[in-house]
Amino acid sequence: MSSLNVLGLSIGIGCFLVISLYLFQENSYEKGFSNSERIYRIEEDFMGIGVVALTSNNLPYRLGDISVVESHTRVGALGGQMKVIVDNNRYSQRVLSADSSFFKIFDYEFVQGDPGQVLKNPRETVLSRETALELFGTTDVLGQQLEFLDFPPHTIVGVTKPSVIKSHIDFDVLLTHRNDEYKPTGWYGIGGYSYVKLVPGATQNAFQARLDSLTKDNIYPVVHPSGSLPFAEWVSSPNKIKLFPKPVRSIHSSSNVQMELGPNGDYQTRVTLTIIGLFILVIASINFMNLTTAKSSHRTKEIGMRKVLGASKKRLTTYFLVESVFITFISTVIGAALSELFIRVINIYWNGDITVSLLTYPILLAYLLAFVLVLGFVSGIYPAFFLSSAKMIPLLKGMKLGRVLNLASAKTMRNGLVILQFAISTTLIIASLFINNQLKHLSAMDLGFNNEQVLVIKNMPVLKSSKKAFRSELIRNPAVKKVGFSHRLPADGSSATTSVLLDSETSFTADHFYVDENFDEVLDLNVLEGEWFNSEKQQYDSLVVLNKTAAMSLGYDDPVGKVFGKYWTIIGVVEDFYYGGLRQEIGPAMFIYDKGRFNLLSAQIDAKLISIDEIEEIWSGFTNEPLEYYYLDQNFERQIQSEKENANAVLVFTVLAIFISCLGLFGLAAFKAEERLHEFGVRKVLGAKVSDIIKHFGGGFLRLIVFSFIVAIPIAYYGVNLWLEGYANRISIGLLPFMIAGCLALLIGLGTIFYQSIKTAKLNPVDTLRSE
Repeated sequence: MSSLNVLGLSIGIGCFLVISLYLFQENSYEKGFSNSERIYRIEEDFMGIGVVALTSNNLPYRLGDISVVESHTRVGALGGQMKVIVDNNRYSQRVLSADSSFFKIFDYEFVQGDPGQVLKNPRETVLSRETALELFGTTDVLGQQLEFLDFPPHTIVGVTKPSVIKSHIDFDVLLTHRNDEYKPTGWYGIGGYSYVKLVPGATQNAFQARLDSLTKDNIYPVVHPSGSLPFAEWVSSPNKIKLFPKPVRSIHSSSNVQMELGPNGDYQTRVTLTIIGLFILVIASINFMNLTTAKSSHRTKEIGMRKVLGASKKRLTTYFLVESVFITFISTVIGAALSELFIRVINIYWNGDITVSLLTYPILLAYLLAFVLVLGFVSGIYPAFFLSSAKMIPLLKGMKLGRVLNLASAKTMRNGLVILQFAISTTLIIASLFINNQLKHLSAMDLGFNNEQVLVIKNMPVLKSSKKAFRSELIRNPAVKKVGFSHRLPADGSSATTSVLLDSETSFTADHFYVDENFDEVLDLNVLEGEWFNSEKQQYDSLVVLNKTAAMSLGYDDPVGKVFGKYWTIIGVVEDFYYGGLRQEIGPAMFIYDKGRFNLLSAQIDAKLISIDEIEEIWSGFTNEPLEYYYLDQNFERQIQSEKENANAVLVFTVLAIFISCLGLFGLAAFKAEERLHEFGVRKVLGAKVSDIIKHFGGGFLRLIVFSFIVAIPIAYYGVNLWLEGYANRISIGLLPFMIAGCLALLIGLGTIFYQSIKTAKLNPVDTLRSE
């Protein structure tokens, strides 16, 4: 029973530590920077579009005038992943740009270079250590030239040291950023990320007041020159521009504004894993306490002997508590080792990215030590205070502890803990079934357009003026059915939003796509009203096609031909389709004909009749650059894969929680069987069959499992319903998963005690009664 005790608690602690370390990492973003609590990113509620992470290029010229700002910097995304060229080899890297104040705020440690001197001159770049090693095989790269596909060469002036603490602004390559000149009309645009470090003692509210004054003095007169609305009313109108400071430490964990620098953490995943981690820890702790108290009940002679040898009640109490804490400590050490093993497996086989460990942060070891003391003390209370007060003579006679002490309360406590742990396990089973069903639902959803066998060529800009010639050559192949251009595609991670002022109090905001006349045919969009763009007709920038949601948002019964915002003319309406995240509702979308922004080519092909090699051969006739492509269905497959990884994590931890519960139930069944050997021997002498003994022995556990299922139903219903609220397109909560979970819990529970039932029922009553 001791081995079961240690095994169950060790696995539980190991799982809990893995989840805790992941959550610690998710909540520690940016904390590696000095005075990170004083660093803020400025966001902008921009003219009806909503809150965006970008701000005007004019802003850096005014932030220096704010007294509470110690330093500020401007960061550019440069399109995210970009091609870097070293010795004619191309590498995809995360490239950002920043001015020379960047390292005053984000104080990365340097392996090479001086952080106070870098990025002061044009065409300078700083690399991360991993990037330097990947590109050059060494960090001794100062003065070398780094070439880019889309930029002139840059001189390497620094190499940063990696940090265990992650940041949303971590980069592979950082280039010199030059701010645009100040222009009054520049407040109408957004184009970069602004970060500030406040002076010591300055508060967020004080900084917000300064930003409001900046807006009133600089932005309001430009954007609302008529002054027909007082400033207080204008900042509440649809056409406002309002600046907000966001603590940089909250960006990864809770920011969900538009045009983020990169993907942030998933709140729903963090909450789910937090609950699962606590559940596993509770189950493991319940097992430990149950088995500890059960085992101590068999130590009657030991306690009697210790009393004969002069042990006082206080000394026995201390002995049991120390023993319990020691076993907890051993289990925790094993659990900590298991957590390191689990993390390695997750990082290698599940594409995990957990970089923190217990050894990295001593504070985590302090929390772990506190846990050892608390759990060891709680689980040792019963044997320490109850068993040490038992009378000596009955114990030495080998009398059952239940006859010496009134242990009805201990039995009730153990039964209650069994119910609690199996209720938790059943809740996790129910949750896993619903998560799996929701995943199947997302995978089978009708996206509203065709994404099968649609090849996407990403680097069309390298063809420059030869784009249409390449398209014509490509479509000559019979296996290429349709070809179209656009500047973005559904679920490709890009963001493009247009806000239109309808009147002084109302605005219309929609995601926009720049497309050509063939885009609808490539994706098989369903045109409900009007028409798509026609290349044979003269096209104007003001002509748009809307999706159904956008037309409904504008309130038009017959939208074709209507003009909104005094500029846009609706020529058609298409059926709604998913173009963003599968968790979100389909929002308003507008399609604009614009030949100058065609960065992507989409081709509907028959993959059985044409190969990538053939397409690359056509491509090579126009450029020496390698073809960069992917298939459109991969955009949504990435989302599904992310959901699958979350579902798999829940499933794995659920299985481990059930396993830990079964260990405890098995040990408790062994204890019960040993405790009732005399009773079952008498029953067999009186004519009870093996089946009668099994029924009598298993019946008590069966009642506990059934009751735990009843307890789990409302808990699981509430939790699953809360989890499903994170999906706009969700499944309904039906009875079948509850019924399946109940049957599984019953089978698992009965299967666990079956061995002990058979073993007990087949014992010879002569042997059991002789021992009495």
